[in-house]
Amino acid sequence: ANEIWRFSSGFARVEASSAPQPMAEWPENGGAESMVRLRDGGFIVLAEDQDAVHAGVEMPDVKVGLWFAGDPTRPKQRGFTFGYRPPRGFKPTDIAELPDGRLAVLNRKVSLREGFTAVLTIVDPRAVRPGRIVSAREIARFAAPVVHDNFEALAVTREGDSTILWIASDDNQLFLQRSLLLKFRLDV
Repeated sequence: ANEIWRFSSGFARVEASSAPQPMAEWPENGGAESMVRLRDGGFIVLAEDQDAVHAGVEMPDVKVGLWFAGDPTRPKQRGFTFGYRPPRGFKPTDIAELPDGRLAVLNRKVSLREGFTAVLTIVDPRAVRPGRIVSAREIARFAAPVVHDNFEALAVTREGDSTILWIASDDNQLFLQRSLLLKFRLDV
């Protein structure tokens, strides 16, 4: 339904929900795939399949991003749209804020020949501005012969001075896919 819902601790009850107007026309199964709450209280949402439009021209290699100043379930929340350019052929599946404020974005594609491939990218948050198209820098690629699957979850933790990235896949209850949890130390 391309809505954003906020739940209480432990998911015991719904506290609030909203259907932001810019998300109204997003595809049913390709809408808000990635969302992060930033330390400053803002939120970023990336569409999986909704192509951005820039200067009246549809851009199939650029996905729509939304930035909210605060909780997007609150009425009349201030925000703006921007474009996110994932690596060619990829779609964003999750986003997380790194301790230094940069944004890590997990992107995936699937093809009959290669199966699932994922790319982890970094975005400079200062580039996220109204109407602007932001590009990402690739830092890791998960394709054969290394472990690869339907990666669509990303989390960031700290262990001492180290930044740890957790990446998970979803098997969708299909025999061709696996549920994996990978752990990496980020050195960039």
